[in-house]
Amino acid sequence: MHHPELIASNISAGSFNWTPSGAASAQARLKVQSNSLPQVFAESNSFVLAQPMLTVNYPQSGEALTIDHDYVIRWSRNDHPGAVQIELDRSYPSGWEILASNVNADSFVWTASAPATNSARVRVVSAVNGSWSDIGDANFTLIHAGVDITSPNENSEWLIGSPVSIAWQRTGWSGAVSVSLNRVGGSSTVISSSSSADNLDWTVSGEEANSSWLVVRSVANPNVADSIAVPGPHLPELEVLSPEENARWILSQPQTVRFTRNHVGGEVAVYLQGSNGLNLVGMTTSDSLVFVPGGNEYPTAQVHVQSVERTDVADTSGGFRLVQPRILFSDVVETELRAGGGPTTFSWEAHEIIGPMALELSRNGLDGPWEVLYQGIETNFQWWPTVPESDNVRICVRSLLEGQFSDTLDQVLSIYQPTLSVERIPADDVLYVGQTVQLSITGEHILQPVIVALNRNGELEPLGETSVPSDYVFILSSQPEENSSFVVYVPGDEELNVSTTPFALRLPTIEWVTPPPSEVHAGDLVPLAWNFEGIQNALELVRIDQNGESTLAQNLLEETWLWNVEAMRGEARLILRVMDSPEFADTTEPFMQYVPELTWLLPSETGTDSAGQTLDLAWSAVDGASPVNLLISYDGGAWQTAVTGLADTTYSYALPYLQAETMQFRVVSVEHSAVMAESPLRTFVPRSLTIDTGPDNVWYVGEQRWIRFTRQNADGEAEIEVNYGDRAEENWQDVAVTVLDSFLWTVEGPETEFAALRVRLAGEPMLHDTTDSPITIRVPQVTVIEPNGGESWDTGQTIRVRWTSDGVSGNVHIGVWRGAPVNSFDTLFVATENDGDEEWLITGPASDSCYIVIASAADTSVHDISDAPFRITGGTNVNPRDIGVPTELAMGLPYPNPFNAMLTVPFELPQMAHVKITVFDVLGRAIAELLNEQRPAGFLRVGWDASRAPSGTYFVRMEAPDFVEVKRVMLIK
Repeated sequence: MHHPELIASNISAGSFNWTPSGAASAQARLKVQSNSLPQVFAESNSFVLAQPMLTVNYPQSGEALTIDHDYVIRWSRNDHPGAVQIELDRSYPSGWEILASNVNADSFVWTASAPATNSARVRVVSAVNGSWSDIGDANFTLIHAGVDITSPNENSEWLIGSPVSIAWQRTGWSGAVSVSLNRVGGSSTVISSSSSADNLDWTVSGEEANSSWLVVRSVANPNVADSIAVPGPHLPELEVLSPEENARWILSQPQTVRFTRNHVGGEVAVYLQGSNGLNLVGMTTSDSLVFVPGGNEYPTAQVHVQSVERTDVADTSGGFRLVQPRILFSDVVETELRAGGGPTTFSWEAHEIIGPMALELSRNGLDGPWEVLYQGIETNFQWWPTVPESDNVRICVRSLLEGQFSDTLDQVLSIYQPTLSVERIPADDVLYVGQTVQLSITGEHILQPVIVALNRNGELEPLGETSVPSDYVFILSSQPEENSSFVVYVPGDEELNVSTTPFALRLPTIEWVTPPPSEVHAGDLVPLAWNFEGIQNALELVRIDQNGESTLAQNLLEETWLWNVEAMRGEARLILRVMDSPEFADTTEPFMQYVPELTWLLPSETGTDSAGQTLDLAWSAVDGASPVNLLISYDGGAWQTAVTGLADTTYSYALPYLQAETMQFRVVSVEHSAVMAESPLRTFVPRSLTIDTGPDNVWYVGEQRWIRFTRQNADGEAEIEVNYGDRAEENWQDVAVTVLDSFLWTVEGPETEFAALRVRLAGEPMLHDTTDSPITIRVPQVTVIEPNGGESWDTGQTIRVRWTSDGVSGNVHIGVWRGAPVNSFDTLFVATENDGDEEWLITGPASDSCYIVIASAADTSVHDISDAPFRITGGTNVNPRDIGVPTELAMGLPYPNPFNAMLTVPFELPQMAHVKITVFDVLGRAIAELLNEQRPAGFLRVGWDASRAPSGTYFVRMEAPDFVEVKRVMLIK
């Protein structure tokens, strides 16, 4: 028999307490065996080794349990004969509370207790062994018993006689409910004493109340109840406010029915009891309705209002009148009314018109404005017509309280009044003897002739009679009088008497206002002006001088005239007089008359003149011809002003440098532009220098460029100059002086984008020419592309040496530096083609510090070196000690020079020493310290990045023990 499990060992006692464990078995046995004599043992009889189990059966599936109700908690056992303990966790998992202990049954009656929860679980635990237990499979809820009213909504108004639906919902219980309505401060009504349903319908009855409570309560458990506030119950009512009893309504005009609602909602129907019986006039949800009553007048009309929802809720107004007011005019006898004449009577009918009426008149037809003639309750009025006149008079009467009721007299009336007026032409304040006057006489309703008279300071002098309207013409012939006027009147009618504006009657006069000045010149335009009064005929202007009288102008009607002075010399006067009445005249003071003249003197004949030559000019001027403006014309073209305001009669004129074949001079009087004189036509010889630098405008420092120019009548030495930017005269620099027409210039810096060249004749600086377009001057450059540092090659390998160049003409030299100084390198290619590419078969010796050097064959200062060392391997290594060290301390030439941004400064140390290298500007200020430390012996170099320094000249100083040296460099950007 197999005994797989060891329960205990080394037991010396005769007994052992064992708590069974492990798997269950239907035929288990125990065996006791000696440790020292295994063959000595004993076995028990077979027994059952069971595994006790507890299983919760209820609640364990999401049940809902009502608090204060009894429930049976059930469980099942398997091989568990002992007592159990019942526990509850209300918020699983949180903590367990004991419901019952030492329960030997398989169920337990529990009264569910508060608090409520939705995550409770039950656990059954063995009282024998706490590990024998079980928990319900799912949470269950603990809820309070309740009832909730779901209909009607709280604060829904209840009306007596209206049906209501009441509904409720039970929670956690079942059974009958009672339903009641409890009036606040009043009685209660039991709607239902016991109902097992969830709703009921009820027609509201009983007493009125402002507010009540609807209560639904469990019959079995009165504590389970719900209630809602209910406004009411109220008694619905309608009350008509308008129309009031004995009111007056006007047919065919909008009228308003107003009423009050007391707990009446929805639509209200409005009816009118009139001449056509009772008729529905409209429906409204508001408290009023506007409508237009029709039919005939009715003395006892009524309005009836009725709720559509509750037809038993209605009201009727008191009796009132339905009327149709009107006003009706009676015709008048006379339609033509004279202002100030007899009275006219207006009468009219007024039916159902309340209050006063207004009688109104318009003199502009129906468009108004309207004048009020009368206000009151009478139906007739007597009126005396007044001005203003009108032939479109309309009369209207209207109600002041109800303006829509009115009537206008169909007849169109007219109001008239006789008038008389006179207008004098001309209307001047002064009239003159012999002047013709026109009187324009107008009027209305004048049927008889009128008298025309002249009022001379209060004395009336009749002139004649005429009809109205008419134009009366009269020539003034009386003696002068300062207070005069014309009078027009109807004989025997004091009101129809009118006068013109007063005027002064005077004799005619003439007077100079702007006579000629004391001096006039032939050709001048002299404005003349005068005043005349009472002159009806044309004037003439006459000049009187030593030759007698001469007429300048006739038939002058204006008071001004522009005199173009004739070519006459001597003293004169002007007379202005009336042509047919010479007694009316005025004469000026004497004045002098001159004739300005210009005569050209020098040069007096044709000849030849050259550009740049100074030419002496001369002319004569008489009678105020000076000062003059000097003008010149080339090749018969437009006249150009050379000098203005010359008071002298001579002038030295420097001929300009321009291209022309002929020229001519002219002098023009400043004061008298028509006075002028011209020189003979002269032949002009132009002179010029014209520079030509070719089409290429990019030049490089150090290269040679031809500067060519052409001469036109400009022999002798020519000065060539260059300007590097601003074209200021003081910044032009000499290049060369030559008698030839060209010069080969070796281009010099600094770099610039705006250089210019100028050529001018020595001793005659005005004869010059400057290049039209700016010239760009650059420093030539070579730039190593490959190898440029960091590469590694074996001897015997072929590589390509590549570079770029700008402004480098001709061939280049290529060499390699294997740790030695720049001026001691291995030449690879001498004067090879500057095509940017060359194949190199690498040879020894090997070196870890190699640099390619490429230099212009024409100017080795134009060169470049690899930016960093590259390596050559294989062959024999170069030992720096084999190369040797410098024999003396020295500072090499900085390169490139001039430079742009980067400068290399080489130096040599025969032994370790402290070296300081500093850069200074032209003012002696230190602007960069390149080195200040101990350095070992050897061929060394330092660099300066001048990208932030301005262009210009700088000085590099090297200091070492017993050594100081300075080199000049040029930075060009």
